[in-house]
Formats: sequence, C-alpha cells, structure tokens
Amino acid sequence: MNRCFNTKKLAGVILAMAMAWIATIPAYAKTEGIAVVESFKGEVIVESRGAWRKNPEKGSAIYHGDKIVTTDKSSLQIKFHDGSALDISSNSNVRVTQPVQRDVFAEEELGKREIRVFIGKTTYKSGEGKHVVTRMISPMAVAALRGTIVEFGIDSDDSYSFLRLIEGQSNNTGNITEVHLPLPDVTPEQAAKNPTYQMSLETWNAWQKYEQAKKDASPNANMLYVEVMKKIAESLVKENASLVNHPDELVKTRASYALKKSQESVQKADETLKTVKTLEQKEKELLKKSQNQPENKQASDLLIKAALQTQKAIRDAVEVSAQIADAYTAAMYDSNFVQKLEQTIANSTKHAKKGIESEDVDVLKAAFEVAEAEAKIMDAMNKMVQNALDGDKAAAAIWKSDLEKKEEIWSVANKKLEEARGPEFPKPTLPSQPPPLQDAKKVPTVTPYGQ
Repeated sequence: MNRCFNTKKLAGVILAMAMAWIATIPAYAKTEGIAVVESFKGEVIVESRGAWRKNPEKGSAIYHGDKIVTTDKSSLQIKFHDGSALDISSNSNVRVTQPVQRDVFAEEELGKREIRVFIGKTTYKSGEGKHVVTRMISPMAVAALRGTIVEFGIDSDDSYSFLRLIEGQSNNTGNITEVHLPLPDVTPEQAAKNPTYQMSLETWNAWQKYEQAKKDASPNANMLYVEVMKKIAESLVKENASLVNHPDELVKTRASYALKKSQESVQKADETLKTVKTLEQKEKELLKKSQNQPENKQASDLLIKAALQTQKAIRDAVEVSAQIADAYTAAMYDSNFVQKLEQTIANSTKHAKKGIESEDVDVLKAAFEVAEAEAKIMDAMNKMVQNALDGDKAAAAIWKSDLEKKEEIWSVANKKLEEARGPEFPKPTLPSQPPPLQDAKKVPTVTPYGQ
C-alpha cells in the first residue's frame, strides 16, 4: 500500500477503491469452484491462485484458472458442474478456465470454458449444459466444440495440435491435425523439452522447499517464499509467451498483456529478493552488535523487529504482484481495478524502511509500529484479493472492514514516526488521488471473452 498519503486521504482512497471493486465482483468465480476431482492416479500437481498441492482428494474443488500438471504414469479426471468431464493424461500441463456470469434476463449461469493444453493429452466429453461453450486451446490452435467427445493434445513440437473427433463437431482454427486413431500419451522425454512443463515442475520443487522451511521455522523461509513467487511469475512468462502469436485474436491480446504483467512480477520478485537479503544481513550485523555492545541492545532489538515486519510486508507485496499476473493469465480481474491496486502497492514499505535507517530509539520504536502496521495491511489486502478471486463478496467485505481498522492503526503509528523523525526528515507528498489510468485503447479490459 502507498503509505505516503495523509491519514484522511489515504483511508478515503483505499476504502473507496476497495468498496468499488467489491461491488463489481462478478458471480463468475463461485466459492465451490467450476469442477470437482473425480479420481487420479500417480503424482498430480494442482496450482490454484498461487498455492500448490499434490494429489488432490476426490471431491476437492477445481477453480477458474487452476493449473494441472501430471507426471509420468499419472492422470487426473475432473467433472464440471454441467456434467462435462475432462481426463488429463500423463506428462501434461493444462490450465482450466471458466468465467461464469448471470445473464440479465435469465437465472441460468452462463460461461465460456477453455481447456488450455500446453503439452500432453486430454479427453473431453461435453455435458448437458446448453449455455457452456467450450474451446480447446493450444499454443498454435483453437478447437471450438459443439456436443462433442474429443481427444486433444500436443507433444513437444509446438507446430501442430492433434484432434481426434469421436462424436459431435468442432470448428478449428490454426495448426490442427485431425486423426482417427487414439492419441498416444506424451512421453517423459517429450515433456522434458517443453519449457512450460519444466517451469511448472521447477515451481513445484521451489514450493516444496519453502513448505519444508516454513515447517522447520527456518530463517530462510522468507527468502524461499519470494523465490517461489518469482518461479510462479517465470512460469506465467513461459505460458503467456507461448500464446502471443496465437491465431485467435482474443487469446493473443490477453496473452500479450498477461505476459507484460508476468514480466513485471518477475522484476518485482528480483527487487524484493535484494531487499530481503539486505535486511537479513542487517539483522545479522545487529545481532552481533547487540552481543558486543549491550548498551545498544534496545536499539538493536527494535531494528531487528522492524526489519522482520518490513520483510513480511514486502513479501506480501510481491505475492499480490504474482496474483495479479496469474489473474490476468486466467482473465479473472477487472483491469481498471488492477491498475489502481498496482498503484496502491507500488511504494509499499518505503516509509518504514526510511525509519529503520535511524539509530534513535524513539524513531525505531515508531518505525517498528509502522512496519508492523504495514505488514498487517498487506496481509489484509492479500486475503481480500483471495476472497475476490473466489467471488465471495461477503468475505471480501469483511476484509475491507478489517483493512479500514488497520489503516487507522497505521495512520496513528505513522504520525508518531513523523514526530519522532522531526523536521529534518521532510514528509513525502503524493497527489490525493491515484494517477490517471493508462489510455483504455492501449490497455485491453479483461472480461470473459470480451463480454
């Protein structure tokens, strides 16, 4: 969050943005998800809004935008709420999207479903839902299905997709080879040549290292978490880069903009890694100084606490950045709100970091309170974003209220810090409103299939 507004203006801007966003959250990401896991075998990895899990239980939800990665000799079967079924075979990397909206004149839930296959083989059987339009997407083609049972896949060669039409019809665009025999599973050797697949596995490995470090309460947990966020962003870069030359203009346009957001997230993660390393080095120096100079222990302890809280705040800020990139990749966000959100978090923690440069005990006490408040604000923002991704307006509204309380705590702490720092530290000034948004003609609004 941008901590440099004055108290009343900051609270007004943040809450107005939060309330405006919550009011416009569409009903396309219901909390129960878009599908459920029917069965799986072998090792299956599911990435859902930045969190990774292995071997999901039967009946667990698959959400709009989830990524599914199967390893050798493994598979996953999911069933959508309209009865459609998707079987993902070995060595596959697939993202499932389905923004669901309510029609103005009807109670039925309408949606456009995409099965994005970056490598691997899938078998799809349409359900009874009359209003669900399904498209099978690969980096070089799209197959729009109608009342269909198909096999759709791609091996390590990005030149062609393969389609076996078992029943129904399909309108194809791009490089698709129609075949009459069952498609073979992708081999581990083919998967090893696919950059999106390999980057997904690297991200999963980084996630496991972080989870273990967190379980062990390792001091490296913060660093490992930021590295996971970087891997997630790098994975999104590979995914979106594979779609930027797509024959479908909508897929191409979204991928181009999501690629930009993913690259920005990688850059932010790199910057955050440098900051965390600097803060960790400062903590080590302070611990040594505290041991050698007991008279400075109070100041050293305060500095360490402030640095730890600042680390948490910037860690959460880079997580929000990765969430934005992931959301754009799955077309989940309203672009106007995202731009405002990015403006809000652009200068997060800068104020507290200025405070911990001092060695005055009173300044350090105030800096710690500001850093602690900033960490709590970023945590609240993270939870609000998660609730919004789920389409849970009630929960998002609760976190909006919690954010308001935390902003009030921050404003009091920030005032103390300004008083402690004194006139020799000029107050930063920013406009009372977020900067103008970019030209709408240059930045496409992300809505489900341009609706």
